[in-house]
Amino acid sequence: MQQLPEGFRAALESAYRDSGRPLPVLIGLEPVPGGSINQTFMLRTSSGVHFCKWNPAAPEGMFRREAEGLAALAASGTSLIVPKSVALTPDNPGATSLLVLEYLEPDADGPSPLTWELLGRGLAELHRCGETRFGFDRDNFCGLTAQENAWNADWAGFYGQRRLGALVERLSKRGDLPAAHLDDYGKLLDKLPALLPHRPVPSLIHGDLWSGNFLAAAAGPALVDPACYWADREAEWGMMFLFGGFPERVLSAYQEAWPLPEGWRDRMPLYQLYHVLNHFLLFDGSYGEQAIRIVRKFV
Repeated sequence: MQQLPEGFRAALESAYRDSGRPLPVLIGLEPVPGGSINQTFMLRTSSGVHFCKWNPAAPEGMFRREAEGLAALAASGTSLIVPKSVALTPDNPGATSLLVLEYLEPDADGPSPLTWELLGRGLAELHRCGETRFGFDRDNFCGLTAQENAWNADWAGFYGQRRLGALVERLSKRGDLPAAHLDDYGKLLDKLPALLPHRPVPSLIHGDLWSGNFLAAAAGPALVDPACYWADREAEWGMMFLFGGFPERVLSAYQEAWPLPEGWRDRMPLYQLYHVLNHFLLFDGSYGEQAIRIVRKFV
């Protein structure tokens, strides 16, 4: 077993104590390739193998919001696999964050055509989990970015204020948006009701579904690392198409189960804009220019 990171054992003990579970004997800790935000491990214990996420500098409540999102996905009725939360550190200011999840054995052969088909059908099932408003019970996170989820019965109002407008405001305060860009963003936000006239029903979405948040598990397609909220279901596809990674079979299976409404492809750049802005906020780079190019297609 590799040497434990400083503070890891104390966080693990705190997580199990707060979750009301007996602390198992730690047998092994193996790094697992993951995202750029958290350290991830396969945790071998006397009670079985688990997946562990560890971040000494995570925003307070980030892992709790993740666990709540996983619970919402699991409760939706979708056939997609969602890992169960095992143990979680309490939300104490300045405390190290640790989340222990059910370990999903990967498919040794990788995703098959059937896996992609089941992913498409399962997403349609997830999106049929409806609400009467857009938003979520709590604010949560998309990556490290706080995501505002106050309920709103109007989709264009919610998306404009809680998604695009919120990020434009943060980028502006940071000094990253020149005056001409700010003017164009203002025009886009003013036009948003006309650009999103299709009046979608609220659908539960994963919210950050790129290829790294999908797992081809031995038991079937699985979802991890959610940024859940009730949204226009087209917003899910904006992120899925942004960086690629999903074959056409996923979309065709989804369309067979629940066809997307007319004009959805034309609206895709508007839904990709949120994630491009979030990447600009988190990683800088060329994302700012990519975002303003999207804006200027619509203003």
